[in-house]
Amino acid sequence: MALNSTHTSPPTLAQAALVGVVFLFFLSAYPQYRTVLIFVAGLGLGHMLWLLHQPEQFWPRLRANWPLLAFVAAAAAISPLALNPNYAWIRSVKLLAEILGGIGFIGLLSRQTNIMQARLTFAAVFGSMLGLSLILGDALTVGGVFNWFKGVRPELVVMNSNSAPLGFAVILLPALLVRLLEMRERALALAFTILALTAIFVLWQWAAKIAVMMAFGGLVAGYFWRRFWIIPLGSIALALVLAWPLALMIDPTSPDICRLWSKPSSVHRLLIWRGAAEKISQRPLLGWGLENARFFPDAEERIVLSQCTPIVGPDDPFMQAGFQRMPIYPHNVFLEIWLNLGALGAMLAGIILTSVAQYLRRADENIQVAAGATLSAVLIYFALGYSLWQGWWLSTLFAATAFMVSSRRRDA
Repeated sequence: MALNSTHTSPPTLAQAALVGVVFLFFLSAYPQYRTVLIFVAGLGLGHMLWLLHQPEQFWPRLRANWPLLAFVAAAAAISPLALNPNYAWIRSVKLLAEILGGIGFIGLLSRQTNIMQARLTFAAVFGSMLGLSLILGDALTVGGVFNWFKGVRPELVVMNSNSAPLGFAVILLPALLVRLLEMRERALALAFTILALTAIFVLWQWAAKIAVMMAFGGLVAGYFWRRFWIIPLGSIALALVLAWPLALMIDPTSPDICRLWSKPSSVHRLLIWRGAAEKISQRPLLGWGLENARFFPDAEERIVLSQCTPIVGPDDPFMQAGFQRMPIYPHNVFLEIWLNLGALGAMLAGIILTSVAQYLRRADENIQVAAGATLSAVLIYFALGYSLWQGWWLSTLFAATAFMVSSRRRDA
């Protein structure tokens, strides 16, 4: 592998990146996983400030990312109409900082020398393997590992420390594997894959299991057809259009809901989706404001499915307590965009997807392969998992993008 040093970059930020990525996954394994956001946003914003001294680079970069910035502008403009205008405005400012940080982080990594990019890849891989080992050991010892680190109740640590690290591992895995194979580090790529799959399948998150299978399917498909990214990206766009009408078709009183009772979270998610769709119907054009679902007057109400009593019995704890009508987000990114920003937000999200497609058409083959696998996993998480506005989740997407963009074909 031929490495050269034809690019320049701010040396202090390069060193900060090298140190920071080593601990990135380690820190994300703690319940306080907002440290992932601090790393990406802080480092990225520092790079953006550095670029201010070079306006010939700064303004073109902002113009290239105008759909993301237009999305934030729309969120800020809609905030006076939100249930809690001040909260919506603050979240808009936070979203802007995260996006600027992510753009800066991508620019920083892409500007590094080939040697520094290789070091950063190794740092991210070993940092991820460290974090996966910690949460795997934590699960096998019923919270013993993080109880020793943090001195908190084991059951809280086990429950709260898995979500972010597993999501981070699944989304970052394809980009890092492509980089390792590009650098001919096959043994390390195999060890990283085995550890990641072991952690993901030992722990109990079904979304992570499905997403990682989709990611590897996309990785294999991408090597045979590099434009495979069109399929998951098109699926995301289609889901964005169909999410609202499909969610309206869910009938919480249907006996089919009761048959899902072996997994109460599945029942709850269907009820949340139907509730979110009904709220969207009340404000379909502009939505309810960024992250304002928590302020619905009936958000804390409990839904008791009395029609399920013959199947599960009257003593079932969920039959007695019921399900919360609307948590702080609807556990579906497509519905969340409609709920928060209405048709305007959905349209801007479509423009963002279009700009991604335009970039990938011109991208290097390795970037296209990694993008197809990553988008396959993202599709599952968008449909089943987290809030798009969670800082660690946005940081994960930007980190994966940064490693994909830094992937280039090199002469052997």
